[in-house]
Amino acid sequence: MLVTNRATADRYRRPIAPPDNCLILCPVVVGPDELPILREREDVLSSPEIATLSAIAHQDDFDTVVSVATALATFDDDRSLVYYDYLRGQLSEELRAKLEDIMIETAPRLPDRFTLPIEQEAEARGETRGEAKALLTLLAARNLTLTPDLRETVESCTDEEVLLRWTTRAATASSAHEVFGEG
Repeated sequence: MLVTNRATADRYRRPIAPPDNCLILCPVVVGPDELPILREREDVLSSPEIATLSAIAHQDDFDTVVSVATALATFDDDRSLVYYDYLRGQLSEELRAKLEDIMIETAPRLPDRFTLPIEQEAEARGETRGEAKALLTLLAARNLTLTPDLRETVESCTDEEVLLRWTTRAATASSAHEVFGEG
C-alpha cells in the first residue's frame, strides 16, 4: 500500500491478527520514509517508477512533484507519459490544478487518457465542419440554392461519408434535389 503521510503509514503497518486464526498478517506499506526524494532529471528518468511513487508520497513537497512531472512529461518515452498521467491522477484537486497551470507552459500539448479522446473528437468535428463548408461553397459556386432547413442539415452533419456523397453529387448536379435526394 502506498500512503502519503507518516501517521497513516504507521497505522497501516500494524500487524493484523484475525480472531480464531494463528496467522499474523503484516501489511507492506510504503510511505514517505521508504521513498527517496528524486528531483534531478537524470534520477527521475533512470527510475521513473520510483520517481512517480516518490512524488505521490511526497506531495507536501510540491517542488518534487513539479520536478518529477516535468521530467516525465518532456521525456520522449511512451512509459513516461503513463507515469505522468498516473502521478497527476493521484494528486488532490488543488495540487493537480497547480501542476496543470505549470505544465501548460512546459508541455502545452501534453496528452492524457482523459483529454486525448476529447481532442480527437474535436479534431473530427473540425474536419466535418470543413467538409460541410466546402460543400456549401461548391453549391453556391454552382448556383444551387438551398432552403434554410437544408443548409442547417449540411452544417450539422457529422458523417464524413454522407458529406462526401453530397459533395460528389454537387459536382455534377443541376439542382439541390439531385444532391440531397434519395438514391
